[in-house]
Amino acid sequence: MNNKKIITFALGPLLSGILSVFSLPLMAWAFSKEDIGRVALLSVFLNLSFLALALGLDQSFLRFYNEIENKKKLLFNALFPGIMLFSITALFLSNSGTLSQWIFDIENTTYTNLILLCVFCHLLSRISSSILRMNEEAVLFSITQSIQKIILIIGLIILVNKYNSGSIDFYFLIYLVSISWLLLLLVHLSLNKRLFISVLKQGVSLVDFSLLSKLFKYSFPLALNGLLFWGLTALDKISLKYLSSLSDVGMYSIATSLAFAGFILKSMFSSIWVPLVYKWHAQNVDVKDNIHEMANYITLFTVLVFSCVGMLSWTIDFFLPTGYETIKLFLAAC
Repeated sequence: MNNKKIITFALGPLLSGILSVFSLPLMAWAFSKEDIGRVALLSVFLNLSFLALALGLDQSFLRFYNEIENKKKLLFNALFPGIMLFSITALFLSNSGTLSQWIFDIENTTYTNLILLCVFCHLLSRISSSILRMNEEAVLFSITQSIQKIILIIGLIILVNKYNSGSIDFYFLIYLVSISWLLLLLVHLSLNKRLFISVLKQGVSLVDFSLLSKLFKYSFPLALNGLLFWGLTALDKISLKYLSSLSDVGMYSIATSLAFAGFILKSMFSSIWVPLVYKWHAQNVDVKDNIHEMANYITLFTVLVFSCVGMLSWTIDFFLPTGYETIKLFLAAC
């Protein structure tokens, strides 16, 4: 992987992170704090659902991509368990408002079905994104990382211009989020259409239990680690929902979106580092020195970002509507 590709791969998560920083504050001008809290909880649920459905097989897909020649079989066996689990779950939840009540505090069957649509699109898009990463399609990968956020921001701008700011119904927001995820999935499917069409044509004939066993042996520890990490990162918003209010979840979510530099670093690092390390492993390259050097750079960058966020937190009053003044007080802690 040359320097040009490394920079291009890094641009995708960087642009996506920057757009995420703008999307929630932009919502603050159009929707209530409660609605912003609902969208933040939907994002938390999408991450949980991906971990629960993918079972870590997305990481197995990355791990064995350079070692298994039959990419169709690898893709199918990485996706098959998750799609089966999703289908069973959707069968029980699709005609009920229970899921929307749990996430949004609104019992609505339509909202539940839209949540399930987002879950499905998120699952397939993440796996499809892995294909672009492993094929070193740096430009396409970077573009697809930002599409969902771009669609969301464009939709928010249209809604703000058409309706009164701060009084737009949540109905419009959940549909906008769902459409953005659906369009992202369609883009991913079009970019990898040959592979997906081949998988659909062969169907269940691609099931390989020995390969599944191999994938699961690698994925289960990572899946458990992912769930534990999700619990640590999501517990704050879930606790606020049940111990306080959706309004406080919205306030906190805007603060965390503004303090997004750490996640941008993580996304940039994983986008470049994971495929590169697995490629080195396949080529029997010793990576210990490279890992040690990278850890030092990440530590330095993290300290600098934390310091800058704390020093510049007072400037956010110029970008948010009234009622959000307290965000700057706990921005650095986020």
